Amino acid sequence: MNLKRKKELMVAFKGTTYHLERLYKHVVYYNNLAPFPIYDTEYVKAINKKIEEMKVLKEECDKLPVYFCTHCKSLHIEIDEKQNNICHRCGSVNEVAMLPNIKEYNDRYGNIWE
Repeated sequence: MNLKRKKELMVAFKGTTYHLERLYKHVVYYNNLAPFPIYDTEYVKAINKKIEEMKVLKEECDKLPVYFCTHCKSLHIEIDEKQNNICHRCGSVNEVAMLPNIKEYNDRYGNIWE
C-alpha cells in the first residue's frame, strides 16, 4: 500500500480522536502479538500522525462529518485507487453513509464496538 493511499484512507476515516486512538491501540496490540506485523507499519504511523494532527487542529473535530459502513456500522473506511469506498471490517464496497457529526453517530448506534 503506497503512502498516497494511506493518506486517502485517513481522510476517509473521519471521527473523533477517541475512535482513532481505539483503532491505533487495536493495530498496535495485534502487531505486538504476531511474530511479524499484521498491519503495515506505515499504516500504523499514518494513524498516529492523524491523531496528532487532530489534537493540534483548532477546528472542533467533533463537528466533522462521519462516514461509516451501512452493513457493520464501522468507521474504518478505506478509499482504493479507483475511488471505491471499502469497509475494512466487513469488506463491503461503496456501501457508505454519512452523518453530520460523531455525536449523531454515537446517538444513533451507540458504542457498538465495546
